[in-house]
Amino acid sequence: MARRHICALRPHLNTAIKKLRQALGDNKEKPRFVETLPKRGYRFIGKPEHAAPPSPAKIFVSSSGIGQLARLCADGKLSFVLVSIDEEAAAEREKLEAASDDVGLSLLIASQKLLMVPSGTQVRVLEVRQPQSCCQVRILEGEHYGKAAVVPLTQLAELS
Repeated sequence: MARRHICALRPHLNTAIKKLRQALGDNKEKPRFVETLPKRGYRFIGKPEHAAPPSPAKIFVSSSGIGQLARLCADGKLSFVLVSIDEEAAAEREKLEAASDDVGLSLLIASQKLLMVPSGTQVRVLEVRQPQSCCQVRILEGEHYGKAAVVPLTQLAELS
């Protein structure tokens, strides 16, 4: 029973890995981040780099920012931002990241509970949640146009 469930998710996982490779500029023949393990799955082989956080002048921190436009900004050298569609998905993502569960994260991406959104994408702030230091936004361009997402305030930059 469990094997049938996993087989049903394989096309979604393959699509998520393909999108992840595109976003990272990775190549499946000479991988730098995601390695294919034939007949077994995938393995993350990249080395995490801790970049300095964005400068405070660029961080979007206004608690009265409801209705304002902002841009998503990626951490470090990444060209995309992973955003959760709701609080439940955000909590699940935190658990998976704490456990270094890359397969679980890939499944969240495949199920569209985590969205890969290009850095610089314009969003509108719908709600600011100060205790959690995050906000709910509406994505205003690209593949995920019109979808709502939960984003940490540190991943938002005010429009200049």
